[in-house]
Amino acid sequence: MAQDWYYQLLGEETGPISFESLQDLVREGHLNAEDEVRSSDSGWMKAAEVPDLFSPGSISEPLEATGVDLDLLLSASSSGPARRSSNRHGLEQAKANAARNAEEWFYKLLGQEVGPTSHDDIVEQIQLGSLQGDDLVRIGREGSWQPLSSFQQFTELLARMKPKPEWYCRILGQVLGPMMFDELQHMAESSSLNADDEVRFGEAGPWHRAQQTRGLKFTMATTAKAPIKLSTHAPFGEATRKKEWYYEILSQPFGPISFEELARAVADGSLQPEDKARRGTTAAWGLVLDVPGLISVEQKAAYLAAKQSAARPKPAAPTTVVPPHTTAPATSPSPNSPAAATAAGAVSPPAAKAQTSPPPPSAAPVQPPPPARTPPPPMPMSRPASPAVTFRPPAKRSSLGSGLKINGKVIGAILGVLLLVGGIYGLSMLGFSFSGQPGLTEYAKVKVIWEEAQKLHKNKSTASDWSAFGKKHSAEVKKLEKEITDQKPGATKRLLQLMYFCTKNHLPAIMTDGSEMRYKAMEKDMKEADKLTGNAK
Repeated sequence: MAQDWYYQLLGEETGPISFESLQDLVREGHLNAEDEVRSSDSGWMKAAEVPDLFSPGSISEPLEATGVDLDLLLSASSSGPARRSSNRHGLEQAKANAARNAEEWFYKLLGQEVGPTSHDDIVEQIQLGSLQGDDLVRIGREGSWQPLSSFQQFTELLARMKPKPEWYCRILGQVLGPMMFDELQHMAESSSLNADDEVRFGEAGPWHRAQQTRGLKFTMATTAKAPIKLSTHAPFGEATRKKEWYYEILSQPFGPISFEELARAVADGSLQPEDKARRGTTAAWGLVLDVPGLISVEQKAAYLAAKQSAARPKPAAPTTVVPPHTTAPATSPSPNSPAAATAAGAVSPPAAKAQTSPPPPSAAPVQPPPPARTPPPPMPMSRPASPAVTFRPPAKRSSLGSGLKINGKVIGAILGVLLLVGGIYGLSMLGFSFSGQPGLTEYAKVKVIWEEAQKLHKNKSTASDWSAFGKKHSAEVKKLEKEITDQKPGATKRLLQLMYFCTKNHLPAIMTDGSEMRYKAMEKDMKEADKLTGNAK
């Protein structure tokens, strides 16, 4: 009676099978010399210990350098090469995977510990993007937490899953990028990127409007944006979308852009009427104010009126001459009144001279004049008298106000303050800022870091030098980026926007390996910033 045989693979017992079937498993590479087998009347043993199981006829793949069987050669040291079957390799891979999955893995996600789980689940979380290289994992309940990137079995997968910055945007003819999608989204939220600006994916991808980019959200709905009203002399149809216009800010040219983009830049304040623009590359530069159809007649008239009003000198505050202080009552009767006649008849010339002395304490207070008074006669003049003007006497003052004395200097000071406040308000309505140009403080800090980077670039520094430069300034650059982001940089805050590009895009790449492309881009932006601050050489 033939014996029944059993074998173990991956911890599972399989059988019964015949001895010939066992030899077939060896021939096909499913059984290794180290695998365990047994018969129905024996205990478990290694397959290599079974007589005639690894006979030359049962091995389909020839050996190149030895006479021993294939699996014995793999289990022992040998100087000759050997080939392994794909079936055998698959089995060994399955055994290795089973051993890995037998381990208990734990990981932290959003501060919460997850586990125990398997090796395959960790791989799946990496592929889904839930786990990244800096996330913490450990093996076993007593293992130490380590970054996922420190495990060699995940290094290759993490490198494949890491996204590359492949997004570009074009704002008023200036191309920015490459950048990550979240950076693009941040620009949209901070209004640095408008819905009408252009975006593309990859260096060779087609340009399209940012509004049409799937997943890109803007803080303000594009439907709420009022359409640009162009003059009757403006181009129309396809001519407004043809990119043939260039503009110049602080002697730096940009473009090409379309007439529609040019008009939108004027509408949102990115372009001022005093800036220059031209159509094509050979035409002469002219003021934006004079481009036919770009600014309507009404807008041009309003701008010129505001400019003339700002240039007109403000009238000086009126000066009030304060009379010398006397003890005479604030209100005196007119010369023609009965009280004045009585006082004149009672006082002699010597007594009139002594009138300047203080009155005795027991003197009775002077009563207010009667309501009906006649004006004094006109003083004689050497020139012809002017036409008579009807005089209307002032209204009677109350007894409370009759004794109130107002200093002329106080009145002048009040008028001066009112004029100053009005002047400041008027200038602020015309666009002048009394708090300084946005971004000046950040520019000064970035300038110091940039000058150090220029020295490294000039000396052709090594990657280690750039790495040390990055460690020195990384925290400061991140802090600057956050401060600039909180101020919402945009096209109307050009200096602040340039510093945002430097701290968000340029400096992080330069501090990593001295990226030449980013260095050139930052050099261009810093030159424009120097011009905006008057520091251009």
